[in-house]
Amino acid sequence: MPANQFQRGSFYVKKITRMFIERSRSCTIYQGNQMWCKLRILMRIQCLCIWSWSYVKVESFLIGSWKRVSIVRKEAANLIKNIIGVVEYCHSLGVMHRDLKPENFLFDKPGDDAKLKTTDFGLSVFYKPGQYFYDVVGSPYYVAPEVLLKYYGPQADVWSAGVILYILLSGVPPFWAETESGIFRQILQGQLDLESDPWPNISESAKDLIRKMLERDPRQRITAHEVLCNPWIVDDRVAPDKPLDSAVLSRLKQFSAMNKLKKMALR
Repeated sequence: MPANQFQRGSFYVKKITRMFIERSRSCTIYQGNQMWCKLRILMRIQCLCIWSWSYVKVESFLIGSWKRVSIVRKEAANLIKNIIGVVEYCHSLGVMHRDLKPENFLFDKPGDDAKLKTTDFGLSVFYKPGQYFYDVVGSPYYVAPEVLLKYYGPQADVWSAGVILYILLSGVPPFWAETESGIFRQILQGQLDLESDPWPNISESAKDLIRKMLERDPRQRITAHEVLCNPWIVDDRVAPDKPLDSAVLSRLKQFSAMNKLKKMALR
C-alpha cells in the first residue's frame, strides 16, 4: 500500500484533502457500482479527511490472476469486461479515472469465486464533453500517449485498460524499457508486438480488440461501450476455454513481483 494508507483489520484508510471532499459530486463516483469498495467518511480534522474502504483480505489483480493456474481466455475476457464496465460507468457519470492499472483492481478474496473490486480514484477528475486535460498523471506502462502529449480526454482510460488486457494475455506490458523515459518513448513511438510468443496462439479476435484499444489516435480508438459490445467480450464462443500458456503465467508472476519493487507513479 502507499505510505499514506494503512491496514486496520478489515479496512484500510487514506488521508484525502478536504478540497477533494467538497468538490461538486465528488462522492457520487463511489456509489451505484458493486465493483467499488464501500466508502465511508469517518471524520474531518481541520483540512484533512480520513476515509475508509472495506478491505476484506483482498488479493491484487495480477497475483490473483497468476494464482489461478487454470485461468482460461474466457475468464480473461470476463475480467476485462468487468474492468471496462467500471470505465464505461465512470464515463457515464463524467468521471475519468486516469490511473487504471492492475494494482488498482483487487479480488475480494482468494479462490475462483472471488469478485473484482476497483480502488484508488485519487487522480480521477470530472469532465465535460469536449473537455481536454493537460497535466501528466498516471503510471508508466499504462499511461496513454495523448497524456504524455498533454492533451487528452476519457479515451485515455480505454488505452490503459487495453494495456491491462495485453498483460493478462501475454504476461508483459506492450511497451517496455528499463527507464521511465524509455517507456514513454516506446508508448509514443514503439511498435505494438502481436507476432512473438504467445501471440501466434491467441485468437485474431482478441488481437483485433487490443489493436483497437491501443490505437494511438484517441479519435480513432474504440470507446468503452464499443469494447463491451466486441465479440471477444460478449460471445462465449469467441474467447475459448483454453488455458493460458504456462510461460504467460510465469511472466505474470515475475511482472507482479517486479511491480512491488519498482513502483513508479506520476503524481
